[in-house]
Amino acid sequence: MIERFKNNPVLTFSMILCAMGIIFGLIQVKDNSKYDKEVVAVVKSVNSYYDNDEDIYKYQAVCEYEVGGKTYKYTTDYSSRRYRTFDEIQIIINSDYPERANKHIFKKIAAVFLFFGVMFLLISFKEEFE
Repeated sequence: MIERFKNNPVLTFSMILCAMGIIFGLIQVKDNSKYDKEVVAVVKSVNSYYDNDEDIYKYQAVCEYEVGGKTYKYTTDYSSRRYRTFDEIQIIINSDYPERANKHIFKKIAAVFLFFGVMFLLISFKEEFE
């Protein structure tokens, strides 16, 4: 088994990428425990632009939510979801620091590592059978 990794550096690289993806996934699970309160954010404005193909709009909502009598801002990532002013969206915040909302950044990083890990894994199998 170790010889297989020595003879195929692409396989080794793919395993490292997959392991990094799993690690970032576990970090996200740990990070989720910090966010314990669900609140409703109201869309105040919407930013939009065409994607690279100039055929699909991407939208970003600029929202406000209130906790303990104070108003906080939250901005979504750009996505194909169409937001309208005064729409309500659910977000999860840290009750100790209400200005912090869970953006799931580690989950996004994990997905990138896993995607490329699987792609390189497929490449390594292709090289092995040639």
